[in-house]
Amino acid sequence: MSDVDEPEGGDPDREANSAWTPSRPDAEAGDPSERPGRRVRGVLRRPAIAALLNLSGLGAGYLYLHRWVRWVVHAAVMAALVVGAYTNDGHAHPALWVGAIGGWVVLGVADVALAARRARRRSPPEARAVGAPSVGVALGVVLIAAAAGGFLAYQSKARSEFDSALAAHRAGDCARALRGYRTVTTTYELTFLPQIDRADRNAVECRSFQEASKGAPGDFGGAVRRYRAFLERYPTAILAASTRARIGQAYDRWGDQELKQLDYDGALAKYATATGEFAGTPGAAAAERSIQQLADRAFGDLNTKDGCDARDMIDALIDNDLVVSKAQAARPTALYDCAVSEHRAGQEANAIADLNAFSKKYPDNPLIGKARTLLIDAEVAQFLSGAHDRLDLPFRAGSAVAGKSVIEIENDEPNRIELLFSGPVSKSVVIEACRSCHKYDKAHKPSSCTGTGPDIFISLDPGKYLTVLHAPNDPNIWVAAGTWDLADSQKYFECYFLIS
Repeated sequence: MSDVDEPEGGDPDREANSAWTPSRPDAEAGDPSERPGRRVRGVLRRPAIAALLNLSGLGAGYLYLHRWVRWVVHAAVMAALVVGAYTNDGHAHPALWVGAIGGWVVLGVADVALAARRARRRSPPEARAVGAPSVGVALGVVLIAAAAGGFLAYQSKARSEFDSALAAHRAGDCARALRGYRTVTTTYELTFLPQIDRADRNAVECRSFQEASKGAPGDFGGAVRRYRAFLERYPTAILAASTRARIGQAYDRWGDQELKQLDYDGALAKYATATGEFAGTPGAAAAERSIQQLADRAFGDLNTKDGCDARDMIDALIDNDLVVSKAQAARPTALYDCAVSEHRAGQEANAIADLNAFSKKYPDNPLIGKARTLLIDAEVAQFLSGAHDRLDLPFRAGSAVAGKSVIEIENDEPNRIELLFSGPVSKSVVIEACRSCHKYDKAHKPSSCTGTGPDIFISLDPGKYLTVLHAPNDPNIWVAAGTWDLADSQKYFECYFLIS
């Protein structure tokens, strides 16, 4: 191609063509492609078309001008910009990278147009051909449309992939969601869409959710802690609702686990948390059913008198503010029934504790009489199970009314004494201390009653009685116990003094 400037009077609508064929009759005839009278029309040197071709960003204008070195430089810089955007999280700074790439395209458009114009000016008039621009324009439009359409399709595919990953994320399928997010942030990095950044953030959340989901089977406490920590870190997470549902389910299953271990209070505490804090979740609904089943069982046990389960379950219901009014109404009966079961099982200390609690809390309950009687029986059984002295039957001292046995007891001890009778009638009798009496040593113990201590008459139904004598205010005084067979219509007398 000639570098001679275009002479004046040249046709500005014509341009040089590397495939030009001379039309002069004296042209060289050595080359059969350059026969006289034949010329090739073309639009390969029009600056506007070269610029249009470069607008695609592919550097096609340079190829159009046969500027191979410039095309290589253009392509290399464009590739470097694309790689830089890809490797440096271009989506995080889209304005920077889009501006750089767009600026390079604009620079290429200006450069190729200038190169084409210079080449046109330097071409001799005889080296120009008149050509229609339609082919070059069409090619430029096709390339631009292809580049733009491809980029838009690339973005559309990225959006579709992100939407699929997000749907899996919302469904709690983080394994599938993470695969989708990874595709979005790698394959579709150069779309510069805001979904890329969202995919990064969502992937972090999903991985945290996966970590929270790990744990040993049956470790519901650990699951609750991990899921709660996840919610504290991501309170507005995509999986917030799913996490709440999992916590509710964990509390429900935790309650089931503790119920199997007969820890009613622990079980109901877990159920109450599920129904209160995580209401509306499937776990809360299951916990509500479990609460109702346990309440039905507790109230049903009141009829079967089956041990202390009813008491424990009712106490747990009250402690956790569940079915409170009905539970409180049933508690006295449950407490009494439990004490009866404990006494029958020989668990006297437990029975005594429950009966004392009953007497203190429910003094006006219809069961108070039975509770006091049972308390005496339990105390007698407890005293008899421990170390004690022998307590002989008082000596006969006359007759009593028919159908009764009367015992006169004189207290010659300087402390209060209590007699407990467990038999046909259970009874407790307290005799006040003798103020003028004192302790005796074994060498100087009296041979008979002093007659100065307070005495009391005790009327009982005839029969055998387990009888206990003890000093309620001084546990260091030895307990005495024995079996008294009281005859009908018989009176008995005895006095007690203290020997140290």
